[in-house]
Amino acid sequence: MSPHHARNRNGQKYRYYVSRIALRGSTASKASISRVPATMIEALVESEIVRRLPPREIKKWKSLSRFEKSGTIRDAVCKVVVGQDDVEIRIAPSAVKCISVDSTGLIRVPTQIKPWGGISSVIGLDGEVQRQSPPDINIARILARARIWLERLKHREVVTIRELSCRTGEELGEIRKYLPLAFLSPMIVAALVDREKPLKVTLPNLVKGSSLIRWADQERVILGEKNIP
Repeated sequence: MSPHHARNRNGQKYRYYVSRIALRGSTASKASISRVPATMIEALVESEIVRRLPPREIKKWKSLSRFEKSGTIRDAVCKVVVGQDDVEIRIAPSAVKCISVDSTGLIRVPTQIKPWGGISSVIGLDGEVQRQSPPDINIARILARARIWLERLKHREVVTIRELSCRTGEELGEIRKYLPLAFLSPMIVAALVDREKPLKVTLPNLVKGSSLIRWADQERVILGEKNIP
């Protein structure tokens, strides 16, 4: 499969892994899988690897940035094969010692394939990772956009948010409104993207809390006193 993406009328981007046969326009066999949502299969692979890490490595894993985690997974995984009844994750020989897996380096995850999103060509994986409550996709996506905007400003790719708007095609009002989300407390971000028990908060309340400069104040307003360790 090869990475591929599509956008809806609002410019929202959706990533997939698509079989090369489908990309060439050829007819695939009924037993083959032509397309899987990238975020779904990536979440499954990450979940299966993390659950097999020793305690000291899990602690280290939690301190990594999203980009560092992606790089670690790329180094650890040789190949992922999506089948009708399971997903096979082949671990690189160099990573076998760090992950609780047998000498074959193969992790096999039983899954149930079903239509996803109402589109027959898109496949969903109904594995354990998918039964967990996912974080709010809209909020996670806006957080990611805010971080990208901040990085472009920090690296002087653009000087002002008006220039950023012109370069990216994003609405100036949206950038002004959501850029402060890039300065949210790490504790709040971790709570928002927690797959087992994501933080329940509305986007307006999140934006309001992000206007506070001190992380302690943000956490008090957004997380509440009882949820702050």
